Amino acid sequence: DLGSVERDSRQTEELENAIEAITLGDKAFGCYHASLIVYGKTPDQAIENGTKMASVFTVRDATFVRSTMSNIDTWYTQFPGVTEAMYPMMKSTENLACSFSLHSTPTGKVKGNPIGDGTGVMPVLTANKALYVLNVHDSPPGQNNLGEMLPGHAVFTGQTGVGKTTAEATLLTFLSRFDPLIFSIDYNESLRHLLCALGAEYYTVQLGQFTGVNPFQFHDSPGLRQMLFDLVLCCAGGPDKSNDADQKRIKDSIEAVMAHTNVRNRSMSLLLRNIPEQGENCLRTRLSKWCRLAGEGRVGQYAWVLDSPVNQFDAQNYRRLAFDCTQLLKNNYAEKHPEVMEAFLNTLFYMKREMHEARPGNLLLNVVAEYWAPLSFKSTADAIQEVLQSGRMRGEILIMDTQYPEQALATKYAPAVIQQVITPIWLPNKNAQA
Repeated sequence: DLGSVERDSRQTEELENAIEAITLGDKAFGCYHASLIVYGKTPDQAIENGTKMASVFTVRDATFVRSTMSNIDTWYTQFPGVTEAMYPMMKSTENLACSFSLHSTPTGKVKGNPIGDGTGVMPVLTANKALYVLNVHDSPPGQNNLGEMLPGHAVFTGQTGVGKTTAEATLLTFLSRFDPLIFSIDYNESLRHLLCALGAEYYTVQLGQFTGVNPFQFHDSPGLRQMLFDLVLCCAGGPDKSNDADQKRIKDSIEAVMAHTNVRNRSMSLLLRNIPEQGENCLRTRLSKWCRLAGEGRVGQYAWVLDSPVNQFDAQNYRRLAFDCTQLLKNNYAEKHPEVMEAFLNTLFYMKREMHEARPGNLLLNVVAEYWAPLSFKSTADAIQEVLQSGRMRGEILIMDTQYPEQALATKYAPAVIQQVITPIWLPNKNAQA
């Protein structure tokens, strides 16, 4: 009884806990063996290399005994089915788990994942040359979670040239076997070829050229009218610049436009006709820059964004849709015209929702490049957070990337967003400080 000699100590407590665990069946002892084969160009070099390897294990309390006369039998013990161990040693299952080499590398979850047929999404090679099955969902290992609405989102962070786009494209390719819907906001057309190969309709936004988007010509619904109110209010400078009277005029004007029987006549320009002129910087003046018919033959500065003559996008008819927004997301433009980026991104997010609502229950991949851009505004940040928090119940997965993590972290919405990303993937940063 060590307790009578040494009193109670950490070692005696560990022994008592071990005895209790063995009694309950939580732990077991077994006879295990291992063979370490060390090579060399000559017999002497092999012996020297073996001594070095043995010393490496010895300092970590793992003892290997050099085999001499029994070396042929020791060699065979490394093969499955050979049960005659030359130097057997009793070990607990806990000890085996801590020392077994295959336990030093996480393996991921191969089966029982939430989406598709439950198989792991993508095999990847780890730094120590082991296999890891990557999933965007973090479901409990050993459980069959097929069909469960668990959160599964990913964000890729890495500087230019480290393979961020390649990794993201590979993940999308593996996910495509589950036949998902795809909605993408791309940057520098980095995913253009892949998305087109996957059957997506791909469009590039050019500054000053009509985008082909006219939200007033979308399918009418209470949700659309609320979106239009928020959108027009954003174009008018937000609630800080629009008093209650202005907001009532906006609502009434939207109702008047949507009551128009000829859908092709519905537009921001038609809405402007219902708003009276009330002097400098009035509601009409602020909205006129978004209209192609701004009055007196003028075309508004931002008319190309949301006032296309004919809407070319019926989101309900698309399964995979992508927009390259590089020119909007470039720093020199985004800083000078933030209202354009906010208004257009909000419209794209609505189109995404409309596309998904036409096919409820389908898996939807939201692919957002340079996610700091939507995090720069409350309205678009709320849309991102809504997908992170509730999108899983609709079958949505959010995949984001950035080469400017400092810009994302500089926004006040970043902490809430980053905490809800299940699978953050950090690629090398050659300029990072150790």
